[in-house]
This record gives sequence, structure tokens and C-alpha cells, in this order.
Amino acid sequence: MNTNGAYRPLNFNIKNAADDTAVIDIDGFIGRDIFEEWMTGKPSPNTVENLKNKLREITAKKVIVNINSPGGDLNDGLVIMEMLQSKSAEVVTNIQGFSASAATVIGQAGTTRRMSENAFMLIHRVMFGFCGYLNQNTMYDMIQDAEVIDTQLIKMYRKQSSLKEDEIADLMDEGGGYGRWITAEDALEFGFIDEIYDPADESDEDVDRLEGEDVENMKRNVRELAIQGMKGSEEFVNAFFGKELQSGKVTEKKSNKVKELQEEADSAGEARTRNLIIKQKLEV
Repeated sequence: MNTNGAYRPLNFNIKNAADDTAVIDIDGFIGRDIFEEWMTGKPSPNTVENLKNKLREITAKKVIVNINSPGGDLNDGLVIMEMLQSKSAEVVTNIQGFSASAATVIGQAGTTRRMSENAFMLIHRVMFGFCGYLNQNTMYDMIQDAEVIDTQLIKMYRKQSSLKEDEIADLMDEGGGYGRWITAEDALEFGFIDEIYDPADESDEDVDRLEGEDVENMKRNVRELAIQGMKGSEEFVNAFFGKELQSGKVTEKKSNKVKELQEEADSAGEARTRNLIIKQKLEV
């Protein structure tokens, strides 16, 4: 959880899962990933400003936020938390995997805060990243800033949890100020979450079922193409089999591929079906 003052972006993905539910996926580093920019030569594409615009576009009554992040820039975490809290929708935060630092701040934004039974959470003392030389005055100033920020963070966690301020401070002090990983059971006991969920529970409406709906649509399109003798929708034909199918120049090989896809769609799992369609698109 660093506190660099520069405006930082966030790696995220937003999709509409249904008319009344939207899903936001927050994966990886929160804030500008300078190393990734250096490796790829591309600027960090997803900024807080962009997320703000995306949130304005969402009209769903419920927003599911899946969080799997080692943390990052505290400024981003605080701003994102407040943007989600200000959204006029039910916000469900699902903490997954190893979620730490600024990611735990975002996790507190939920109307309902949840954590996978397999996940871990970590909060710690605020940290500063720096390079160059420091003297005693600058170090003293940093310590004072850290005390102010830590005090406010403790108040924020206290407001959301069942722990007292000194208990939160003790938890952040563990590991020399790096904190310690706590389980979903610990997080529930401490009041950092409202409930523990099982990702495999198919009756849980607040679990993102990923691309199941899209895959089912693909299956239906494949069946329709096979039944209609390659006279499927223009959009699907263009997307997966090329414009030559519309012009009547349909090869026997491609026609057979469609039949194979139909058979696979009837029997295969969702992931396999999706991968198969992509594979056929590349190979046919």
C-alpha cells in the first residue's frame, strides 16, 4: 500500500452479466504498473478516470466487484472505494485469492462484503516507495505523514469492523509492520467481511458465472447454423467463418466443421466449447 501522490490507473475489467447486474473484475496491481509499461512499451490503459466513466455507464441495480489483488497505490484504493460507495446500486464485493493492502480498502466498499472460503486478506502499515538520498528531516516528515495516514486508515477499518482501534493497529504491526495473512474465518470474526461464500455454490446469485451465458448463446448459434444449412445470422457467420460463407462459397470442409461444432456444443463443457469455437475459427 504505497502513497505516491501521482494520479494512478487501475487494472480492471467491466462487463454486464445481465440487465440487472454488472460485474467489475479487479485483478493485479492497483495503480500504475511502471514495470509493465517498461516491459510492453505501452501506458497503463485503465485509469481511475476511466473506471469513473464506466461506472457512470452502469445502470444495473447490482454491481458485483471481484477483487484479486496484491494491492498497490493507496490513493487509487481510497478513490475507488468511495466511487463504489457513491454508486446508486447494491454493491457486492467478492474478495478472492490473495487480496492485500489497497485491495482490502476497495473490499470495504460493498453493501455486502464477502470473501471466498479459500481466500486470504492482509492489512499492514502504510509504506512509501522512494529512491535517492534522505536526511533526518525528510525521514521525520515521512514518519509524521505515515502516522497521519495510518491513523485515518485505522479509523476507516474500525468503522467497518468489530475490532477496536488498538486491535487493528496491532494487526497492522505484525510482521514488522507488513501485517499477516488472515483467513476468511478470521476476516469474518474481525468484521472485515459480512459473509464467507463458496464459489462452487450454484445457487449463489452473487458469484460471477463468467461466460456461461455467452457460451450458451454460441451453442445455440452453432445449432442454428447446422440446422439451417449454413444460413445462420450474418453477425455470427462473419465473426467465426468468414465472409465467403455469405457469398455461397462454402467449402465442404467448413460445412463439416459446423456439424462438428454442433456435436461438441451439445456435449462439451462451457470452457471447452468456447475454446473449440476459437480453435475452429483459426484453423478452418
